[in-house]
Parts: sequence; C-alpha cells; structure tokens
Amino acid sequence: MIFAAFLARRAARRYANRLPGSLRKDYGAREFYTPAQIAAAVKRARLPEQYLSIAYAAFLDEATFNQLGFEGDYRSLRALFQRNIRTAPAYGVESVTQEYTGVGGAGLD
Repeated sequence: MIFAAFLARRAARRYANRLPGSLRKDYGAREFYTPAQIAAAVKRARLPEQYLSIAYAAFLDEATFNQLGFEGDYRSLRALFQRNIRTAPAYGVESVTQEYTGVGGAGLD
C-alpha cells in the first residue's frame, strides 16, 4: 500500500510537469478538456496510463469526472496533481478557490 502511494505521487509529479503544456500546445488554453483530448495527450507524452484518473481529475470538471465513472476521488486526485505543479497559473489546474485574474488583473493595469 505504501509503495502504491509512492508510485501515484511519482506519476502525479510527471503528469503535472508534462501534461499542462502538452494540452495547451495541442488544444489551446482551456479550463477543461475532453476525456479523449486528455487520453491522447497522456499517450503522446508517454505518461503511465494506469494513472489516467489523475489527469482526468485535473482537467475535467467534477460532474463530468463523476458522470463518466472514473476511478478515485476527484478532489483527492486533483489535490495530488496540484501539489506537483511547478508553475502557475495553468488553465485547469488552479485551486478551486483561486480565481485567475489574467493579464491586466491584480492591479497590473
């Protein structure tokens, strides 16, 4: 069980480092992507597909994640992914409570 948690954390780190840029490059910047886009990006980035639910939690809205019946707890998987993000903001991976102000926001006008 401890080893499985270690492998999931390691996979989350790899997903967080490679997937946001790959999705933006291939499909443009969006808050959410389709399951097919996410799966294709994971495959192209040569990420371990057994942890695909981490990517789905990071880049699908919670209702879609739950409706499609993906394995795992949405919020826990999303938090695992977010803990491993090195640069922010990245569309679809900000904290649910954080609002991205974009260019000109946060007093930069």
